[in-house]
Amino acid sequence: MSRLRRFRIVVLLASFAACFGALPAGAADTLTVGAAQHVPHAATIQSLSCPRGTPVDKSTCELSILPTDGEDDLSIVTNGAPTKSISIDPGGDHITCVTTTVCVTLGNASINFISSNQSVGVARVYGMDPINGISCQSLKYCVVVGTKTIKLTSHGAVSVGEIAFPIPGANPVNAIRVPGTSSLSDVSCIRTTCFAVGQTGVGAKSQAVVVTIHSSHVGAVRKAAHLTSLTGLSCGSASRCLAMGTGVAKSGALAPELVNISAGKAVSVRQNPGLRTFSCWSGPDCLGLSLGAPASVSELHLGSVVATAQVPAYPLLTSVSCPTAAACLVAGQNVKGTARGVLVITL
Repeated sequence: MSRLRRFRIVVLLASFAACFGALPAGAADTLTVGAAQHVPHAATIQSLSCPRGTPVDKSTCELSILPTDGEDDLSIVTNGAPTKSISIDPGGDHITCVTTTVCVTLGNASINFISSNQSVGVARVYGMDPINGISCQSLKYCVVVGTKTIKLTSHGAVSVGEIAFPIPGANPVNAIRVPGTSSLSDVSCIRTTCFAVGQTGVGAKSQAVVVTIHSSHVGAVRKAAHLTSLTGLSCGSASRCLAMGTGVAKSGALAPELVNISAGKAVSVRQNPGLRTFSCWSGPDCLGLSLGAPASVSELHLGSVVATAQVPAYPLLTSVSCPTAAACLVAGQNVKGTARGVLVITL
């Protein structure tokens, strides 16, 4: 394995201090936590995004938050510090930022295109329910994935995965059905090359799938052996991604997995070491967040943990964005779940 680059991580958390345990023996890096900064009025941080290629400490990132008054807002993070919040309608529980001034939010039924903190158009996808994932490279190139119920039978719902390409003001956007899938759960793009993940079938008989997308063309659907589903996805390059998956252990029980995807194929599977989510800044390198307490952040290389920093005071880390190898942004909350803030981790 090549020597990993040293990097800096900015963590969005809920208080003003942190404690970290020792790294595993042989780890390539150590993570040190700086002072935290509070994000005001945030009852929930739903997601966050930083534009790819610009370090967090020189960038503007945005958080989709549910504030204490119950209305959807965006919280602006400039150079790693929260600066202001703005109301946005319609809001969304997921956000993806293309540049420091252009972001797109995804709600249950709508996609809101935002430029310079103002909505410049809303799109709705006809029939896709739910819309599960979005990835954008510009206001004119976004990809959303989800599921459409075709019919109800005595054995349950029959569904198919769908892909759509919304643009501002397009209503409704017609989705493309993807044969060989029953649902699509997430999508990640590098320029105009995208990969979507999901499954075909239901329950223990289902099988995970990876769908390749080039520009607006839906390409090959490849099944992943020994996996029943693929969910969270992050691509660090146009050919390599990391996904959350569910596999079947020798005992027959379902088991959480981390799945390396290369050129649209699941090429290797590793046991998930207890991660909730992750973000990748290069093909093999990602930052993962722990699922439960004690909270921790983990540097990953090809799905293997190479460095870990524990955050015992913060039991819930929820979202992460890694625009470069220099910095990542992570969302979470304090022990009581009463506040959120910004925390810098340096190497």
